[in-house]
Amino acid sequence: MRGSTRYSLFVAAIVLALFAAACGGASTSTGSATTGGSTTGAAASTTGGAAAAGNPGDAAKGFLNAVFTGGDVNSFLCTSNATAAQAISTAMSQMKAGLTASGATIDTSGLTFDAGTVSGDTATVKVSGSLKVTVAGTSTDAPYSGVSIPVKNESGNWKVCG
Repeated sequence: MRGSTRYSLFVAAIVLALFAAACGGASTSTGSATTGGSTTGAAASTTGGAAAAGNPGDAAKGFLNAVFTGGDVNSFLCTSNATAAQAISTAMSQMKAGLTASGATIDTSGLTFDAGTVSGDTATVKVSGSLKVTVAGTSTDAPYSGVSIPVKNESGNWKVCG
């Protein structure tokens, strides 16, 4: 594997680890549990940059798609935990700058987003699958063993919430 590809994979792994650590303090609430669905692919169902109302997985999908395509991640972050949201936003901005500097692109279409059980206004979305990393015209599929992303429904829209 070429050095630039290894660098890109390393950057992506570090950023996702930072994101998972920042989200570790997610709050939980009680409520009736329903089964969420799995979604795949990079294109999230969004309206005006906000996460889709119906599926918690769409919030995680839209967020990661924004991270890796240079979009605005802030529209996908909850407002109820401003400290965690700011930490996530800062970490993602640094990661995007690193990707831009390396010339790497990351395709998230190989990821799956499983919302599992929704409990009231919270859920945890498990993201797994593979990322397609392209550097200098060379593409590599990088298996992604998964991370759990806490999401919360705020005013009818699911948002990533640390």
